[in-house]
Formats: sequence, C-alpha cells, structure tokens
Amino acid sequence: MNWIQNIGQAITTVLAKARAPIQSIPPILLLCEILERPGMSAITLAASTITRLQSAGIPTEVNPCGMENMNNKFVKIFAEEFVKHIKTYAKVESVMGIGDMSFIGQGGNGGGPIIMPMYNTNNGQINGLVQ
Repeated sequence: MNWIQNIGQAITTVLAKARAPIQSIPPILLLCEILERPGMSAITLAASTITRLQSAGIPTEVNPCGMENMNNKFVKIFAEEFVKHIKTYAKVESVMGIGDMSFIGQGGNGGGPIIMPMYNTNNGQINGLVQ
C-alpha cells in the first residue's frame, strides 16, 4: 500500500508545482500591443544588462589603467550574438482554431437578397517573423 501513497504524493507534488495557465488577451489589444513594440535591440539589451551588473556590485566602469572593461565588452558581444541568433533561427508559429475567422457574404437570387454568415471549418497555421 506504501507504493500507492508514494505515487499519489508524487502526483500531488507535480500538480502543486504546475503554473496556472496564462490568461488570454483579447485579439484587438494584442494587435495594438504588437504594433507598438520597438523590436529587439542588442544595444538596449547590453545597456540594461550592464545596469543590472552595476546594481549587483560587479564593476562596469573603465579600468584604472584606462583600458575598456572586459565585462562590458563581453556583455555587448553576447547581446549582439543573442539577438542575431534569435532573429536568424527563431521560429514563430500560431494556430487559428475552428470558428476563429468569420465572414459575411451577401448576394441575391429570384427570392431576394441573401446574407450568408460563414466560419472557417479547419484549423489553420500562421507563421510569423521575429523582429
């Protein structure tokens, strides 16, 4: 009976550590937010990282002998390569569910005007580009 309790305890532990699902953002707000993003910048990433290094007590000023600080140089090179790698190799995909797109068509025949509501009936895949 002890092994059943161990399995139950393991399942309880895993479920306790699981994160809550992310709340969905309404599509119009998501679109507005995406259009206002400035895009990735290696210089901005390096600057914010160096600022955090300063607050952590890691020296970032110019060396007493006047040479460039190697911590700052490393952070800048790493940020440039990191952003380049994401922009070059990252893959962005999204899925459009059944009924996510709606259309309205109109027409007419001998009986009069016709309005036709339509919805997509298959899942669709959307590819994107990281900027």
